[in-house]
Amino acid sequence: MPPPSSFVDITTIPFSRVVTKVEFDVANEFWFRFITATDVAFSQVAFTNIEFCNIYASDGTTRLVRFIVRDWFWWKLTAGTYYIKLDMFPVGVVPGDFTYQADTRPLNSTFEEGSVLIPDDSGDNYGGVIVESDGNIPTIATAVPASEIGAALSNGYVLIHDRYGKHGTSNALVLLNPDLTFNQKIIPTTPFTGFPRISHSNTDFYAVNQSTGQLWKVTTAGVCTLVTTIAEIAADGVGPFGVNSDGTIAYFSIPDDGIIRKYIIATDTSSVLYTIPGFAPEDIVANTYDSNPGEIIVLPDGSLVTWWNDFSTSNCALIHLSSAGVLLHTIPFISPETIDHLSYANTTLSTHVKAWIFLEFDASRSKLGNLNLSTGVFDTSATFDNFFSNQNAGKNNNSFGPASSCPMFTLFPAGGGGEPDPTDGGLYYINPTKAQRHDSYYPDVEKKIPNPTIETALLGE
Repeated sequence: MPPPSSFVDITTIPFSRVVTKVEFDVANEFWFRFITATDVAFSQVAFTNIEFCNIYASDGTTRLVRFIVRDWFWWKLTAGTYYIKLDMFPVGVVPGDFTYQADTRPLNSTFEEGSVLIPDDSGDNYGGVIVESDGNIPTIATAVPASEIGAALSNGYVLIHDRYGKHGTSNALVLLNPDLTFNQKIIPTTPFTGFPRISHSNTDFYAVNQSTGQLWKVTTAGVCTLVTTIAEIAADGVGPFGVNSDGTIAYFSIPDDGIIRKYIIATDTSSVLYTIPGFAPEDIVANTYDSNPGEIIVLPDGSLVTWWNDFSTSNCALIHLSSAGVLLHTIPFISPETIDHLSYANTTLSTHVKAWIFLEFDASRSKLGNLNLSTGVFDTSATFDNFFSNQNAGKNNNSFGPASSCPMFTLFPAGGGGEPDPTDGGLYYINPTKAQRHDSYYPDVEKKIPNPTIETALLGE
């Protein structure tokens, strides 16, 4: 069929238009046209009344995709002209007027350092979402595979489990560059089955096979080396897993026993670091909303942070332990609030973690921000809707939020350093040509003074 003779142009983004029952019922369908000069992630929704959206190429005949449009659904469109038909199944009239909305996000664009990457965990392998500290979603990263586990180094590299084989092999590891473009696929000589557990030191990634206990080191050059086999993991499996900054100590928990274990990698020795008081057989350490593995975060000072779920009360609690196993802080979260994932708030500070907290049982709304371990209060945070399979699961507030219970990794720029330490006073040189101080692709935007690379002087009157 040729392009429709009648359509409404999608102009200003975000776009919104009321489609009346009279307009729709003329042909039991309604058409829009969208023209984009650049590649974008495009999304649209028509709440309550319309069932399907059909996106056609510029000829108006070639249908590219058809999907339910009652929730936000994001689709990559290359530069060009597209026609969008809304219709019902079975074909028929609509019960009343409805509102159609459309929005876009750039693809593979820049983002602030300290932003969070959240993959979408679905078999369709949609791109990952970047969430900045204020909740802004600046871009969709198309090379990010669907995953439940991964880690990010301070130099910007990301290692992530490719659950559904976006890059050719299911359960392989995928190395991403600091700009989140694809670097290479990594397959250990003994391939992973199920979810590996992925952590990192200051310089390298570590991935442990949950069924064999094999611990692999992966460099940013993609070299994958078997380090050791952890007998306890091989025998009983593993829950959360973390590695310290110099790659000498691993911490992990066996599912359902409430014990945090300390493993010295060089000597292949394991010991009990901490036993959680009140832990019962039905409880679990660091388990997410949809029963996937959480994290043990090993901070720069050697202390570690994780959480446990108390199923008798439906509550959970973050625990902060010293490297000697002394409980430093406990932060309770009372049902329906629950911890979903943890990440690093900064590459040098040990006072905060970045925490993702679900606010409701249905996981439709959540909070993400820097959690102060001493006070149990978020110093900075943003609250937004979640999505799953790129569909909004929340309050329909025109927000493309983070995925429902997929992992999160704090992203730092190439060259490392992370966000400036807010407790570290001093003067900073700020590049006046940059619109913002934190820029993922320019690690030298700011330097502390004095610095031999910067000439300083006092200006006289």
